[in-house]
Amino acid sequence: MRTKLIAGGVVALLVLAGGTWALLSRTAVPADGPVFTGGAVRAAALVLPGEVQVSSHRRAALSFQVSGTLKTIYVRVGQRVKAGQVLAVLHAANYRRAAAQAAAGLTQAQAQLARVEAPPTSRQQAQYAAQLAAAKAALENAQTGWADAQASYGQGMTDAKDQLSLAQQNLDEAQAAYNDAQQGEQEANLQLTLAQEAYPATAYQVVQAQEAYDQAAGAASGAAAKLAADQTAVQQAQDAVSNPVQLQAALDQARAQLNSAQHAYDQAQAAYELETGPAPATAVDVAQAAVSQAQASYAAAELAVSETRLVAPFAGSVTAVDGVVGGFAGPQAPTVELAAINPHTLRVYAQVAQESVGQVHPGARVVITSRDFPGRHFAGRVLSVAPAATAVQGISTYRVKLGVAGRGELKPGMSVEVHFPS
Repeated sequence: MRTKLIAGGVVALLVLAGGTWALLSRTAVPADGPVFTGGAVRAAALVLPGEVQVSSHRRAALSFQVSGTLKTIYVRVGQRVKAGQVLAVLHAANYRRAAAQAAAGLTQAQAQLARVEAPPTSRQQAQYAAQLAAAKAALENAQTGWADAQASYGQGMTDAKDQLSLAQQNLDEAQAAYNDAQQGEQEANLQLTLAQEAYPATAYQVVQAQEAYDQAAGAASGAAAKLAADQTAVQQAQDAVSNPVQLQAALDQARAQLNSAQHAYDQAQAAYELETGPAPATAVDVAQAAVSQAQASYAAAELAVSETRLVAPFAGSVTAVDGVVGGFAGPQAPTVELAAINPHTLRVYAQVAQESVGQVHPGARVVITSRDFPGRHFAGRVLSVAPAATAVQGISTYRVKLGVAGRGELKPGMSVEVHFPS
């Protein structure tokens, strides 16, 4: 009875599978076209494990080209997106302000170029002529002030030298008087000593000698004081000659005023020539260069604003979302990863043992199954068999490349089984 049941099951399986192999034999398996078939798989002469891969797989790790704080993420993992679809955006207020400033700078540069190229009005000519005349008058006054300061400096130095000469003369006279006073004091002291030695016979002479000494000592003290004062006067006069602070300060101030007036006159002269005459080529070139630079800055600012939007470059599926709303995002790391898989380019790769390679031939039709799709199978065809074996731990195998039909159900990385008909 058990034998009958087994035989009956095999017959039934062969009947069902026979229809499948008949369908497979009638189903074309183009290299780039998917065909899906369903049904059971009859017993195969050879079954090989394999892996689904894609020969043309487009991937993109998308990151913002500018840095900022993530405002919104519009997609999630697994979501299908279209080319040009916005995936995420940054807070763009700062970039918009920068673009507005760049636009204002461009407007200003363009206005300056227009002013340089435009001829001056009669009113403008009169205005710049008046400014030039005023600057010239100020320069002439400063030149006069400089000449006066130089003259005052020279006269002041002459006076200081004369004062030094006079002070030195007074000092010499004071020194001579001091020397005479010291000698008189010494002589009076000697007379006093002699009178004291003859005392009391010469009491009157002692009194007179004491008075004479006191007078001589007072004269010597006065001469010493005058000598000290004259020495101080000479020192001050020497300082005035060697370091004329006040005279030098007045001269420096006059020089600074002259330099300032000269600079103001040069600016007024340049402005007059620039505004009243034809615009020099250099001025036009500078203004045009400023406009070009402002245009480039504005274009860069506008590009930065557009870069706050992360856009899908092609249609595909979102495979990863790495950003967090409120977090930092920029060129350093991708925010969204996108992949586009073409089901027409799916391939299955398997390894066949050396002893079984004779059963595998290019063009042979196979059935491919996957545990991810129970009860389904996919038509396939052998595209190539590696001409040389690969030996791993003493076991030689050949790589088999197969085309697989389907409508995108199989995904890269899936494990499958390849069934070869008997």
